[in-house]
Amino acid sequence: MTSLKLQYPQEWNIWYNMKWRCLKNTPGYSDVTVCKDWLDFKQFLADMGPRPSTKYSIDRIDPFGNYEASNCRWATQSEQCNNKRWHHSERARYTQIALSNGISKNTFQYRVRDRNMTFEEAAVTPLDYSPRLLHGNRCKVKK
Repeated sequence: MTSLKLQYPQEWNIWYNMKWRCLKNTPGYSDVTVCKDWLDFKQFLADMGPRPSTKYSIDRIDPFGNYEASNCRWATQSEQCNNKRWHHSERARYTQIALSNGISKNTFQYRVRDRNMTFEEAAVTPLDYSPRLLHGNRCKVKK
């Protein structure tokens, strides 16, 4: 293994950190395991192959699944950002709808948190919508 570690130092660090996160019950990884075969770096490398470039790191295809050959790939940061556990929630689905409607994540979050809108309302209400128009010191309801 020492020669493989020297030959593939980046892959070895990724493999080592993957094992460490899971085996040490790092927050967010307490329910994630590494398959028995992947406790051996040689088998991990045989299944994953070399890292395509430094822009790639290991990603679990099913973010609720474990580290194993059938559930892992090399992915870019943007691919990984779209594959987080959070993105599988109802809030995340409506955030994506909001973005497709030209509504930023910040506006969506403000509407849900501060305006008490439902996820759907926050995602589909046009940007120019405002129940109040401010005029000087008084508020008027938009007609």
